[in-house]
Amino acid sequence: MPADQKEIWLNDHIWPEIHAMMHNDAYFRLWLQAQELAERPYGPIAQTIINGYATYQLAGIRRMCDRSASGISLPKLLNLIRKEQPHSKQLLARSPPGLTRNAKNSLAWHLSTSLIMATQQDLIGENGV
Repeated sequence: MPADQKEIWLNDHIWPEIHAMMHNDAYFRLWLQAQELAERPYGPIAQTIINGYATYQLAGIRRMCDRSASGISLPKLLNLIRKEQPHSKQLLARSPPGLTRNAKNSLAWHLSTSLIMATQQDLIGENGV
């Protein structure tokens, strides 16, 4: 694979996905804050927005952790760097073990459960439920 292929993956696929997830998260948290300041109860439309946010974020995390041959993802990029730049092995060895291990210990599993727990804690804290 050409040396610039890693740059193309990062600049055209991985970073835009991460930026989109960060923007989505910021907009969602702004909406949550507006709901709290307006002292509006969470109804069915709010629940739909919350579900859409969680679904969008989880899908993004899944895309970033996908190992299929057709996708571009962080684990595949790290494996490519390991193969092409053996001097970087020490740096990559410190990466989260979930990028190379089974699904229960995977980065996607940890990020998704963290996202769900954080969203639930935000809603519980704001609603006093």
